[in-house]
Amino acid sequence: NRRFMTVGPLMAATGLSLLSLVTVHSPYLAVIGPLVVIAIGMGMTFVPLTLTVMSRVQPHEAGLASALLNTSQQIGGSLGLAVLVTVATSVTRAHQVVGLDGAAALAASRQAITTGYQSAFHIASGVAFFGFLLAATVVRGAKPLQVTAPEPEQSPEAEPAIA
Repeated sequence: NRRFMTVGPLMAATGLSLLSLVTVHSPYLAVIGPLVVIAIGMGMTFVPLTLTVMSRVQPHEAGLASALLNTSQQIGGSLGLAVLVTVATSVTRAHQVVGLDGAAALAASRQAITTGYQSAFHIASGVAFFGFLLAATVVRGAKPLQVTAPEPEQSPEAEPAIA
């Protein structure tokens, strides 16, 4: 699991970095290739993360651990997306050219949008690379929690067996 949780964010960072190189005139393969790399990297990260978390808690805490993991992923994804959209929008607005019309306005608008996305993908790549560094330094290959069956309780009314 550790290997996947380390390589996954690195693959995602690589894919996001490649997306930051896309230009207005890039072919579709320049987009789909990095998206596939990101998808594989994310799959290599989230599935082992879930397995690791769930294997290291007692059965009676499994619901809580699952809820915390899912909530963290949902909030992290929402906040991350909000930050990246804000960056892309701000950079796009800063690069818009006014006073043009026709084909020149369309070309300038496309270039501004592409520049905004490039900036957002640079930041996302940095965050994913930080995830790689975190996984490489924090995640250890410790053994899963050993679950022991509880010993049956004797009721106070039960009399000891006479042999």
